[in-house]
Amino acid sequence: MCLPSTTCLHHGPRHTWTSIDGNTFHCIDYVAVPSTWLQSCVWSQVLEDFDLATTRDDHQVVGLELNWDVVATYKRAPRTHADTEWSCLVQRDSARGRLAEIVVPSWKTDIELHELTVRQQMQKAVRVAGATPKSRPKKAYIDAETWSIRTQLLQQRKLLKRTRRGIAREALYKTFRAWSGALPAAQVDQSFNYGSTLRIAQVRNIAGYRKLRISLRSHLQSAKQRLMTQRLEMVNEHTVAHSILHMLRDFTGPTNPKKAKKTTLPMVHNQNGLPCRSTAEAAQTWIQFFSDMEGGQRQSMAELRQDWINSLHEMTPAHFQVQAHELPTLVDLEVAFRRVACGKATGPDNISGETCHYAPEKCARANFAAMWKLCLFGHEALMHKGGLLSLSKHTKAREIPNNAPPFDHY
Repeated sequence: MCLPSTTCLHHGPRHTWTSIDGNTFHCIDYVAVPSTWLQSCVWSQVLEDFDLATTRDDHQVVGLELNWDVVATYKRAPRTHADTEWSCLVQRDSARGRLAEIVVPSWKTDIELHELTVRQQMQKAVRVAGATPKSRPKKAYIDAETWSIRTQLLQQRKLLKRTRRGIAREALYKTFRAWSGALPAAQVDQSFNYGSTLRIAQVRNIAGYRKLRISLRSHLQSAKQRLMTQRLEMVNEHTVAHSILHMLRDFTGPTNPKKAKKTTLPMVHNQNGLPCRSTAEAAQTWIQFFSDMEGGQRQSMAELRQDWINSLHEMTPAHFQVQAHELPTLVDLEVAFRRVACGKATGPDNISGETCHYAPEKCARANFAAMWKLCLFGHEALMHKGGLLSLSKHTKAREIPNNAPPFDHY
């Protein structure tokens, strides 16, 4: 530590205490700072005008000014676009049209670049430009007209509250005037007309509020029934039961997040037999478990990628002879995409299950070449091979992005 008031940085007198008789002055108060801060000190002075709220001014305060510069960079997160709302027929048709424009790389393209090119095009196709997830209503059946009526209803309610506050202030004014004395004759008519205007405006606002509320209720009932009919028209003999339940999920449950059920933490125990107290501890427990089970070793992402490239060279057959009818067809791949359940957790490619389920023919055409490379040569993208383990904030096991910290490869 150091005392800046004892250095050449100090300006003016240094005494901070005056003796009882007022004849001698002493320096008994200091500001101590770390010695590494001395180069940041620019001014030191006894503050004679600082009021300590005492009856006798025998002490004075030492002031110290520090000045330093810190270079900090802050990168704002980019504004992400909302995914396609597949329950909306307009957005669904638009997304299918964009998925149909995907350009598949040539057959000689390596599997890493092949998968990256197709994935980026699919992610771009399912994004809705100019919309964010928070810009839409909580329920899928609320259309633009219903949302506009709701906005007008909220504005009308604000006007009604403002009018009621005006009536309350006007009544309070008349009360105080009655205490102080009668109103002047010139203000009697003005006060009566102003009060009448406020009450007429209140009646008008109540009527408008009631009209909008009835209209909003009617629109909600018809919109809910209309969307329910559209959802039920998509149900056929091939629709599985969980898809039907997923369709009806938008019509049930509260919209208040406080009333929604919250998932609890799973009871994952560590090596000491105690429950894990954080998601990071639970992730490390799972990593250690799979590492012990498979005999894996911890390695970085670069090491895993190099091992994967080496294995691709070793596994590539020199000669093979396969009949085309022995390989999966485009129809088989389309059926597989159609069976993908909606509402599944999104993997590291950020392609939702709804995209595969509602646009199976487009997804099949985009990934057909990659499937044949897997069947013929055993070439599979590193992202799809697994080996990355993490837990989300709800402690659900899933894969994490490629820029993750070191992990267990098993």
